[in-house]
Amino acid sequence: MPLLLGRVVTPHTRTLKLLHLGFDVEGDASYIGDLLNVLDRRQVKATMFVLGSWAEMYPDWVQEMARRGHEMASHGYTHQDMAKMTAEQVTSELLRTEAVVFNLTGQPVKPWLRPPYGSYTRETLVAAREAGYVTIIWTGSGEDWRPGMDADKICAAMRQFIVPGAILFAHTGRANIVEAIDRFIAEAQLQGYTLLPLSVLLAEDPAVWLVVPGMERE
Repeated sequence: MPLLLGRVVTPHTRTLKLLHLGFDVEGDASYIGDLLNVLDRRQVKATMFVLGSWAEMYPDWVQEMARRGHEMASHGYTHQDMAKMTAEQVTSELLRTEAVVFNLTGQPVKPWLRPPYGSYTRETLVAAREAGYVTIIWTGSGEDWRPGMDADKICAAMRQFIVPGAILFAHTGRANIVEAIDRFIAEAQLQGYTLLPLSVLLAEDPAVWLVVPGMERE
């Protein structure tokens, strides 16, 4: 596996029109329930990059995400800039989040890490790799952290990155995220795309895990 990943371009992602939707799970927890309901209704499984300190504050929501079949991943523990950390500090963040999420869900967060702010150095990439993680950045995002980003703008920001193998993400703690994600998924699916957890997108044969025309789940 690579040190760093921002898009997955393979024959499978092209021919099956696959892309990844993930969420950085931190901040306001008010929208999680509605967001999970949208994902259920649209029949989408996502990868949840959980902040360890958030998981300790909202253990029930972490368990609910896992119960609904979403993949767990790491967003670190404190939401501090990993590019300013030593390798030892990065490792500590990863181990703390790993323990919290596993104790709550029985699921590993390895091997996926999205560092806060998408910030990294060669040293932090290597430290993450040595701890068993691939650092995930993105092809595009909803840019929901920017001021004035309503549902229309978040959806539009993501729409331009509907391409095979895209790694897309948004934050769970934004006021307009539920409406934006609902609309974005609908538009992507209308274009024939299937939205997947990261592990499935990177599987040797993602079709084994999919229900698409002409194929059956094994």
